[in-house]
Amino acid sequence: MITSLTQLELTIFRYIQATNRFPISVKNFIPLINNYKGDDWKQITQLIENTTDATTKNTDTYKKFLLPSYISYNKYFDRFIICWPPGFASPIHNHADNGCCLKILQGSLLETRYQYTPTTHNNYNNTSPFQLLQETTLLTNDISYLDNSIGLHSIANPGTNWAVSLHVYSPQNFTTTYYN
Repeated sequence: MITSLTQLELTIFRYIQATNRFPISVKNFIPLINNYKGDDWKQITQLIENTTDATTKNTDTYKKFLLPSYISYNKYFDRFIICWPPGFASPIHNHADNGCCLKILQGSLLETRYQYTPTTHNNYNNTSPFQLLQETTLLTNDISYLDNSIGLHSIANPGTNWAVSLHVYSPQNFTTTYYN
């Protein structure tokens, strides 16, 4: 059992070193992320709440916190804690080249997956480039994996309470593309 986010980072890093598989597939981290049973993420959600000023405490957006790396030479993956307000839905977006795993730590989230097929828009073509693939309700401790070859997704919190999730992306420093 992995009991802290720091221990999870170290376990993933050791896995990468031991397997020496490149390019990395975040999908291989699923068993490791599944073994994370800690509650140290609650300290992060308190930090987010305590550092959020009154003007940004609205529920119009989510709160995303990049976890600091305790391995100075970790250039392979990033970890985030994301807090989702009730009723919030992210735009459709892509992911880092090696994928993304997310684990629900609190509450539930709705993941909607899409196939993206760019089209040329004209007055006669009103077709969306996003084809619905599936909708999945993710409950506490559920894990989802996605990479761009599978599709894009949006995440929503349809509940009445905040939800919290852990995300692992590879490679580091990926800039997400959001679609309208």
